[in-house]
Parts: sequence; C-alpha cells; structure tokens
Amino acid sequence: MDFSNERNSPDNEIEKVDLSTVLFDMDGVLINSFHAWHLAMNDTLIEYGNDPQDEKRFLEEQWGLELFLNIKLLGMPREAGNYCCRRFTFHMDEVIVHPKAEIILSSLENYKLGLVTNTPEICTKAVLEHFQLLSHFSAVLTRDHVHKPKPHPEMIFLAMKKLGRRPNETILIGDTRSDVGAGHSAGIKVIGIGVEADYIVNDLGEIGKIIEGM
Repeated sequence: MDFSNERNSPDNEIEKVDLSTVLFDMDGVLINSFHAWHLAMNDTLIEYGNDPQDEKRFLEEQWGLELFLNIKLLGMPREAGNYCCRRFTFHMDEVIVHPKAEIILSSLENYKLGLVTNTPEICTKAVLEHFQLLSHFSAVLTRDHVHKPKPHPEMIFLAMKKLGRRPNETILIGDTRSDVGAGHSAGIKVIGIGVEADYIVNDLGEIGKIIEGM
C-alpha cells in the first residue's frame, strides 16, 4: 500500500465487542516492502540462471503471493526461497515504514498486540528490529510457525492461543482478501485497509476511531 496517499474513509457502523487484543498483518499495513522484495527476487532469479523482471511484471505476477509459492511457480527449487529471504535483508533501505506505525502501536499499549504475517521469520524479524517495532508485540507469528499460511486461519488461532484470548476479544487489521478470509475463518472481526471487511479504512492512521468505538 502506498503510504503517501491517504484518503478519507467511509463511515463504519461500529459493533461493540469485548476487545482486548489487536492482531496486525505486516506488509501493506505497517510497512511497504515492495521494492525490497522486487530487488531480492531479481537477485534470486539471476543467481539461479534466470532473467530479472521489471517492476510491472513483478507486481502483476508475483506481488501478494506467498514467497515459496512464487519460487515454485517460477520453476526454482525451495532453496531459492531461502536465498531470496537472505537477499531481502540486504535491501532493508528500500523498506518503507508507515509514518504513523509507531504512534498507532504506542497508542494501543492497553491491548495485547500480535503480528500475523506470511512473510518468513528471518525477514519479519529484520524489519521489526530495523524499525524498532518488535517490543510492541506480545506474539509474532510468521509463515514459518504454521503448516498453512493465510488465508488459512491456523496463524490466527495460534496467535490467540499464545496471547490467551478468544475470538470475541480479538480483531485483525489487514490489507488483503487473504487477511480477511483468515480472520473470518477464525471467527474474528477484521479492519480492512483498502479491502472489503467488517470495517473499512483507507490508511493505518484511521484505525484508532474504530478501535476506540469498540
């Protein structure tokens, strides 16, 4: 998601719940890592004897898909996915953190916060440590912690288990249909950033009014 283009969101009818836990997706919500992943994937394609891709093709064919599925679709071995993860950490200067990420996370200090992302663990930790966001989260769940990534609800269930919370106490903030599907399959409400969900906003900075209303 382009953090430089904030728009006014439509009004949402806020349903009262026993909210005590907020789960966040990472990419497209807290950060934008498109350029870093594009560079890392091109590094990987070249390493494994393939031609690099321009941004348009990467956006249309790879962006948004789980990394190891991308690697498989591109005809490369699983080890290429691990190589791509390592290359991603060399392009951290291309990752953009949302300008309000720290403010939003700090404002939710009275809630249990969890991160649920299909991004591999090594890349997730590199991002959270680079932008000093790790301390905000009581649980961090990645692709490496589950058998099935989102939209399967396994990651959501595991996060709630680690945090000792029930579905009626939990909400998920995501930006894709995969996030919404995972949340709904786990029986929780979803705030969608630019995607149809229980509550819809156009930017992370707008979620405060939704959560306060709960």
